[in-house]
Amino acid sequence: MNSKTSSHNITTRTGVTAALSIADKVKVVSLTSTPINLALVVLGALITIFAYSSMLPILAIGALYGVTYMLLLLPVLGGVYERNIFNRVFAVGFVMAGVAAIYANYFQDEAQLFSDAGSFFELAAGRASGLSLSDLRVISEGSLAIVVWGAVYDFFAALGFSRERHIGISINVVAVALSGVMALKIARLTYGEDTYRFKRLTLLFSCCGLFWLFAGIHLRDSVVLLAVTILVFVWLDFLKKPNIGWGLIQLLSLNFLATVFFEYLREEFLLVPLAMGIAGLATLMVGLKTQRSLITIFFLILVVSVALSGALLTSMDSIESALFGGRESYQNLALDEHSADSIGMSLIVNQPIALRLPLGAMYLLVFPIPFWSGFQLNTASLLFKSLNALFFYFLIPLLVLTMRELWRNREKRTPATVFTFFVFAGFTLAVAGTSLETRHFGAFLAPLFVLVLLPDLRVLAVRQYFQKVLIVVLGGVAMVHIAWIFLKFA
Repeated sequence: MNSKTSSHNITTRTGVTAALSIADKVKVVSLTSTPINLALVVLGALITIFAYSSMLPILAIGALYGVTYMLLLLPVLGGVYERNIFNRVFAVGFVMAGVAAIYANYFQDEAQLFSDAGSFFELAAGRASGLSLSDLRVISEGSLAIVVWGAVYDFFAALGFSRERHIGISINVVAVALSGVMALKIARLTYGEDTYRFKRLTLLFSCCGLFWLFAGIHLRDSVVLLAVTILVFVWLDFLKKPNIGWGLIQLLSLNFLATVFFEYLREEFLLVPLAMGIAGLATLMVGLKTQRSLITIFFLILVVSVALSGALLTSMDSIESALFGGRESYQNLALDEHSADSIGMSLIVNQPIALRLPLGAMYLLVFPIPFWSGFQLNTASLLFKSLNALFFYFLIPLLVLTMRELWRNREKRTPATVFTFFVFAGFTLAVAGTSLETRHFGAFLAPLFVLVLLPDLRVLAVRQYFQKVLIVVLGGVAMVHIAWIFLKFA
């Protein structure tokens, strides 16, 4: 009798556990799909129609969404949670693209109508027609983006659409949403089939102001973000089971293609694939356990050394421009827009590199100061950056908790978490030391978002520690803003 009762209890507990697991999955799907996404799409459609006084932008972005979503139905590319994050990030990006369009069409946003976004639109929409990739490279460092966007403009023009900026922006919205898909795949490599963390990643991608900027403004940053995120995934996939056979050949081939891609897309990112190789090498060295790992490291050291030597010998001019041109152009821009004794100029831009790196890295996490500087009708770019600052105030405590767990718990220092940390930290310092441009920093946020999924906020003690760190961060931000007000008006 007791045996039967015990068996019955075990069966019941198993059934309850299975039911809870199914309920949890259903809950995650419902929270990341239909009701909220439909509301966002309707809102985005209304804002877009108001911004352009036309239904054509809805048809264009709907066509791009439909084609991309069909590809995500393929098992090798998509999955339930991949499609969930794609739908949510797309819906949010659609809304923000409409907001940016209002700034451009009603408030004459100069940052969109002129500057980088304006020239990119004019070249992609037809002014660069007939020019080769080499010819375009003389005009713009983003020559590859001009060719790709131009092909899409030509396709829609053949269907009867006019060459308006909403077509290029639709590409951006889809590219940012696909970056979310790749980030989710990175999260799966890092944490396994963890629906709780997938949901948090969807929330992070949906609330990031820099991603709103990438989606809503006619810039090439959306595709840079996608390319960097894909490259992180490729490296993590290799690091999960490193070998010197076919896997290493594939990895090196994709890194070579990425180098060519970045050379024609954004000169400052020419060394990104090589830097990821160094991060991957450092990850293998940290986790060295077997003779096989030692052999893999030896081959990677050899390949990275050859690649670095070749890059230095053949592309010295491009590398010098990438490393120092961004810093000089940012400094000139800062001098034009701000006084030479402003906080940004005096505390960061004009400092020696030893101080510029840590201060610049912190500045990137809280930019702009003051956070309300973007709450105006002049440009959507600053609006999105200001909203991003508010988002980062809540992200920073997660980063602090993550560093704490990695420091205290050796088991949490897996190849995936170590590599994502090296990538985020390394490139944050690189941007701080060169351009100090948050758009460049934003391209490396996907590995950060995956990394900060590590703390489990369902645990009461972790949640309480998060709240304490958040109070400290908000207090520090308040003190910085008080100091800014004092320096500004004293």
